[in-house]
Amino acid sequence: MSDTYTARDGIHRYREIACYVEGTHGGSVLVVATPIQSGNPGESLVEQAVDSYVAE
Repeated sequence: MSDTYTARDGIHRYREIACYVEGTHGGSVLVVATPIQSGNPGESLVEQAVDSYVAE
């Protein structure tokens, strides 16, 4: 799931990714978020983290 939201202060916006990752011995929920800014290098880093996460 991918979503965007604005913090309670009404100023800061974030992109959030949440997913269930199932592994051999169980699963886990992974939730990551990054501020939405033009040219934010954190967005691609967040996507890389999600893509590389492995549940055991």
